[in-house]
Amino acid sequence: MNPQVYKTLHSFQNYLFFSNNLLIPMISEKIETQLRQARQLEKKRDYAKLAMLYRQISTYYHKKKDKIKSDEYMGKSREAKSKIETKTPQINISADIELEQILNLSDDEEKYKQLEIFAKKHPKKHLEAYFELGELAKKLELFDDAKKHYDYCLAIIDKRDKKNSSVIYNNLGNLLANDYFKEYELALEHLEKAIKYYKKNAHSDYILAETYNNL
Repeated sequence: MNPQVYKTLHSFQNYLFFSNNLLIPMISEKIETQLRQARQLEKKRDYAKLAMLYRQISTYYHKKKDKIKSDEYMGKSREAKSKIETKTPQINISADIELEQILNLSDDEEKYKQLEIFAKKHPKKHLEAYFELGELAKKLELFDDAKKHYDYCLAIIDKRDKKNSSVIYNNLGNLLANDYFKEYELALEHLEKAIKYYKKNAHSDYILAETYNNL
């Protein structure tokens, strides 16, 4: 071996030995800090950060060849991760598929009946279900039912959802302005709200103008 290469390698090995001896107390101090942080995160139930922290601690013990402690903290990391998944709302895929299948039915009366059953089964899907019931009731000329369904949608929708709020106000205003209800003033109120919630709703502008003409 080249003497210069040997000298360089020997110096580097000495450096690593010296560095590792310095790092041991620093790492030990760091792990104690992490364990304190873990206890605080457990109290706060911040499971995302806790899972990451336990994984880091597990890695530390793995490097120290302490398999028991490494496995212990990896287990704690998995447990914390499972709690994140429990807290995260799960999308009800089966309900979405069921709703899509109902909406694809060709018989409107059967579709209406199935939507009513679906709405009772899936409270979390009420907004979609009752909006579709309102649309279908209007198509079937069940105007009182359509109004009832739209009113319910307005009662439960998050008003920060401006686009969908606008659609419901628009459809209800349109319904109230028809020859069955002729509730033009109330129709105006809803159409104005539709425009307020979603400025791009040109259909509301048109119905609004028509409703003014009917006053």
